[in-house]
Amino acid sequence: MYQPFFSDEYKAYVCQYKISKQDYLDEGRVIGEDMLQAIYLAMIKLGVILSHTDYWKKENLSWYGDKNLGFPLPDHLN
Repeated sequence: MYQPFFSDEYKAYVCQYKISKQDYLDEGRVIGEDMLQAIYLAMIKLGVILSHTDYWKKENLSWYGDKNLGFPLPDHLN
């Protein structure tokens, strides 16, 4: 996750992210009204990707042994 920046094109803040592993690459961005919202939305998106996509589910990721990776998730995914 990169530091958000103000985009004149969107008139909002953009926070880019990148998840990579040897055979996997996912790059994207989220847009927020301010820097904090952009960071928060990027954390949600990363949490969804790492917790609920087939590729990462089979990796059995954990954080100190806990399946909850510490990212905020939408209510319907908790």
